[in-house]
Amino acid sequence: MKRILTLILIGLFLFIFLPTKPILAVSNLTVKVNPSLRYSLAEYDISFIADEDLIGGKDDIFIKFPEGTQLPCSCPHNWHLDFFSINGYKPSRAGKVLDIPNTMYLCVPGGITIKKGDKVEVIIKPQANIWNPSKPGKYQLILWTTKDNKAKSNFYEITSTTLKNVKVSVSPDTVGLIASYEINFTTGSKGNLSNGQNIYIQFPEGIEFPKVINRKYIMVNDTMPEYIEISGTVMRIKISHSINSNRPSRIVIKSEFGIVNPETPGEKSLFIWTDNEPEKIEAKFEIKSKYAVSTLVFTNPENPNGQNGFFITKPVITLKGETNTNNTVKTYYSIDNENDFTVYKSPFAIPDGVHTLYYYSEAGTIKEDVKSKVFKVDTVSPQIVLNYPDENPFYSGKSLIKISGKVSEKSVIIINEKKYTPDEKLNFEANVSLKPGSNLIKIICIDPAGNKTEKEVKVIFDTTVPELTIYSPSDWEEVKSNVINITGKVSPVNSEVYVNGEQVKVSSGGSFDYSLVPGKKEKAIVVLKIMAVYPLSKKSVEKMITVLYNPQTVKIVLSIGNKKAIVNGKVKAMDVAPFIDKHSGRTLVPVRFVVEFLGGSVSWDPETRTVTVIANGKTVKIPVGDKVAYINGKQYELDQPAIILHNRTFVPLRFVAEALGFKVIWNGKERTITIY
Repeated sequence: MKRILTLILIGLFLFIFLPTKPILAVSNLTVKVNPSLRYSLAEYDISFIADEDLIGGKDDIFIKFPEGTQLPCSCPHNWHLDFFSINGYKPSRAGKVLDIPNTMYLCVPGGITIKKGDKVEVIIKPQANIWNPSKPGKYQLILWTTKDNKAKSNFYEITSTTLKNVKVSVSPDTVGLIASYEINFTTGSKGNLSNGQNIYIQFPEGIEFPKVINRKYIMVNDTMPEYIEISGTVMRIKISHSINSNRPSRIVIKSEFGIVNPETPGEKSLFIWTDNEPEKIEAKFEIKSKYAVSTLVFTNPENPNGQNGFFITKPVITLKGETNTNNTVKTYYSIDNENDFTVYKSPFAIPDGVHTLYYYSEAGTIKEDVKSKVFKVDTVSPQIVLNYPDENPFYSGKSLIKISGKVSEKSVIIINEKKYTPDEKLNFEANVSLKPGSNLIKIICIDPAGNKTEKEVKVIFDTTVPELTIYSPSDWEEVKSNVINITGKVSPVNSEVYVNGEQVKVSSGGSFDYSLVPGKKEKAIVVLKIMAVYPLSKKSVEKMITVLYNPQTVKIVLSIGNKKAIVNGKVKAMDVAPFIDKHSGRTLVPVRFVVEFLGGSVSWDPETRTVTVIANGKTVKIPVGDKVAYINGKQYELDQPAIILHNRTFVPLRFVAEALGFKVIWNGKERTITIY
């Protein structure tokens, strides 16, 4: 116990008799901001009295700006020293204090000492990029040095611009009646408002507000607000769309909202302000003392639901007459005719077009002046007619395609999100880039009312180039027959093939066989232009082949029952011999041997069992077993059908030879046939 008492006594002695460090703080701290406008780059003029000596190049002055002030986020640790001064000198260094928000430091200029009791003036120029708070109001700044504690400045004001051109109109402007209020104003240079900020309206005493608040009857720049609150005579409007600075704006409070004019006449004052321009601006209006009748107009939909003030559904109009007398109200209306009115009995629709509704009400001997309201109605969507192939999808071999067409009325055309304007005749066109493969082109037509029509076109950008192979003839080959046979193959198999501009039939496998008659009787050089076109991509490939055309007179002598034939004086062997059909008496010959020596080609279709012979520019089709044949598509009757014997196809010699333009001579004595 003794020990504890001793320690207590020693502590009291030290507290009473030993000196303690005084609490120091700068004094007379003041701040001037120029300009004082909210959210502006400003010059700060800060002054104070030093309570201790401040050594140049050693001691720092610390400045903590109030919340809402913006220091540059990405500035370097050291500011440019030209932006600051301490008693007219550049500081030794300047920068942000990283561990204390919104705080900077300035080092006392080297070579000087600020004595205790000296006045210190700190200037921060706008180039330091320090922004005033975004909200107007009163603020305090905190300053201290390395030698003393914190001191707060006197309050300084951050101001804002004010609303301009404030006007208010009331209709009807009669005591005791439900009225609509229109308030026009222009925001100032610092008056921009963001979504969710507020506009405040203080109405005059005597105004009666509805018990149920319906925000759909209030429009701010034609947009319904997010929220409405009424406290006393002040209405707070929370906006749902931003308002830029220096923008003329309009608040419309419709009569349907239910504001009742004061019961006492005279000049009234309305005040309006915003979150960012808090100074109340007055607008005066007159409430008149008289008996009156007026008409309320209710529209469904309440506002134009299209663009440019158009209704895109027919608006239904309800009229309601009201009066501050005891008389019964009658309401009259007319559409587009100010001299022919009808008694209003039930709601009616406004037809398509631009129409003026005239209306008025009367109560006893009191008659309202005729009023009017213009309605723009367009309920019909525009039509699009495309100058485009009917195929959908459409194939193109080009990376750029032209989309063109015509619309039914003046509209805006949007093709793949890019806007186009039709010409005076309502035609439009656009070049659209394609990527390889499938492309979906969306075409949207929007008329002035906002009615929309959409079309989609699928375009496949096909880059396929066909492959063309020529089997015969080869380049500079000598052709001695009177026809030139061109054979080859193309891929893809649905490609088109042309020989000297003439389309050639391509088989399902992609092969082709074509006989060209040059029309020359003497030796000549013939150039063959063979082109393949892929119809989807429209891409083509061509080959040029030059042949020496040297037609020779062909003479073939066949003997019945003999496998040997004489061709141009030379003996040629056949697999089978010609014979005479005992029923028809017609000579049948092996088709391939004879035709090929005559300079033609032979093909066989197993599905239709048809022989096709091509020579001298003619195509002869002979179905086996059928007494019908075709020359260039024209049908002919046969005495003797083609037959298959010993796995060889035999055809009636005279018909085939003469069909191909050759002559046939029969020598009955020697039983020989000569073809030439």
